[in-house]
Amino acid sequence: MSNSTLPPILNPLDPFALLPPDIAREVSISFFLSQLSGGIWLGDFLNGLYEEYVMLRKHRRSYPDIAYVVSRLACLGLVIADLVFTTSQNSHVDCHAVNAATTWMGALSISFSSLLFWFRIRAVFYNSPIIVGCFFVLWMGTCISLAAPWIIVVSTLRPSSLCIIEKVATWNSEDNCITLSPLESTSVSPSLFS
Repeated sequence: MSNSTLPPILNPLDPFALLPPDIAREVSISFFLSQLSGGIWLGDFLNGLYEEYVMLRKHRRSYPDIAYVVSRLACLGLVIADLVFTTSQNSHVDCHAVNAATTWMGALSISFSSLLFWFRIRAVFYNSPIIVGCFFVLWMGTCISLAAPWIIVVSTLRPSSLCIIEKVATWNSEDNCITLSPLESTSVSPSLFS
């Protein structure tokens, strides 16, 4: 058998047939994980719906309540955007816009969820300003996640309309700068991306 003869693709309509087996497996696992996280978020939301209603309607609103609501809404946005990013194979979906929504919602979700943790630390250690200050600095460090929209590059896998992460920025310690590098396990032909 010569090297120019390739085995036929079993299902040419499946976008995973265009990827190497290890990457196709990773992408399919990410699909299942995003669907699982959507189901878990929905279950958590429905389980706590009554308590959240009581919190928002019957009690005085405070900064932790506002941070909690923003955190929950950002988590909802993250789950929806991630489901659209990982499961949409519609040609009308702009992968770059969905990636921007996913990364912004993820950054907001992480920042406001960790802000809730800082509120708890402040309540427990109110007599120790050094501990509260240290955890505030750590919280500011989590706000660096707001840079996520600029460090992930996505592409559309052609001829399908599957959105896939193509490059992730990495820190180059020799030059002290951030560089875009292709994913380590990617051995996909660049002609498949657009």
